[in-house]
Amino acid sequence: PAPPSSSAPSGLKLISTPSAPSLAASVNLPKPRRITVPAGLAGQPLRDFRKRTRRALKAEMGDAYDEKLVKFVEVGGGGGGGGGKGGKKRAMVSINELVAAENEAKVRKDADEKRSKRQKKASEKIERQQASESEKGNYVALDCEMVGVGSGGKRSALARATLVGYDGDVLLDVMVKVGEAVTDFRTKYSGVRAKDLKGSADIDLVTLQKCQKDVHGLISGKVLVGHALSNDLKALMLDHPRGMRRDTARYAPYQRKGKDGKMRPRKLRDLVAENLGGGEQWEGFQEGEHDSGKDA
Repeated sequence: PAPPSSSAPSGLKLISTPSAPSLAASVNLPKPRRITVPAGLAGQPLRDFRKRTRRALKAEMGDAYDEKLVKFVEVGGGGGGGGGKGGKKRAMVSINELVAAENEAKVRKDADEKRSKRQKKASEKIERQQASESEKGNYVALDCEMVGVGSGGKRSALARATLVGYDGDVLLDVMVKVGEAVTDFRTKYSGVRAKDLKGSADIDLVTLQKCQKDVHGLISGKVLVGHALSNDLKALMLDHPRGMRRDTARYAPYQRKGKDGKMRPRKLRDLVAENLGGGEQWEGFQEGEHDSGKDA
């Protein structure tokens, strides 16, 4: 047959066919992406790293993204599985170790979040409860320390009484003469020693009657705040209207449920840590000898 004519018929334009190399160059094929995994990643942190990386690549490459083109390479290894030629073999970690590490990290994170929320809640609560100067005058707080008298020191006798105002300013702080022999100073908790009941320049030593009169004058008509107030009032042999008491040991939201299902008082130390947000001021609070001034 006759060879094809090199010239186009009249009115037609020849279109050249691109060669193979020029065709490949005109198509923008995505290149494989090798991602180096930071050393030490394993378990959930490793999975999170891969997930974040894939998400970033997808956003960058758009429709051209292909997960098959993404290859994660471990440090010192030749591929995503670790241990390529010339690379060091990565130490194997058991699934139990990974699970334990993840659980430990979760527990720490949850504890930190709870602590942060508790402190924030305490701070906000304190701000909401700020009273005016006139309102502050309606509140006084009481705490007493007792020593043991009688056989085995089982009976309690008043040894110290402290009253403070709304902002913690001391209204009264006295040691009280005990009318009978002290058989147990209970120093581990009361902080009271034999020398304290002999009088000193640091704190007044008064009779029980004098202490009763002074305390009664300061709490009369006021809202009385304390922890287990009935014990302190019993030691003082005084009474105070129940409607004018604010007892943190009997306040239901501050109590805990016992094994028998009944609500029980919590330690003042625990309430302080939970509601006052900790801090240097309360560091070591009630871990040893008590201080009625600080307790109040």
